[in-house]
Amino acid sequence: MKSVKQILDHLNTNTEKLEIGDLHEIQNTGYMNLTIEKIGSNRISVAHYHQKRGDLMSDPEIVFKITDKNQWIPITYTQHPGIYEHDENGLHQVQKFCKHWNHQLKKQGYIQAVKNKQAC
Repeated sequence: MKSVKQILDHLNTNTEKLEIGDLHEIQNTGYMNLTIEKIGSNRISVAHYHQKRGDLMSDPEIVFKITDKNQWIPITYTQHPGIYEHDENGLHQVQKFCKHWNHQLKKQGYIQAVKNKQAC
């Protein structure tokens, strides 16, 4: 997820510097907020969330396992309502979606939104 890495760079951090529980929420007018959260020693959650009848829904959330070589391997995919997949070895079928999502995050301006906020 090159786009997420670039966002973290613009926030002057990376997956190693983040503490468990650290969360960054990127606001981008016209789109759902992007949430990046360190949820384990080598786990990063990247998600769009919205509320439905008071419940927090992911659209989607992908948890990545970060390897020693800084490879991001998707291990959990959640899309509400009703889709949940998990495999500690990696969800290879989700790789294509991750490439598309990475492209969309850049195209939709999330990186630029962080740059603009940092300039303020």
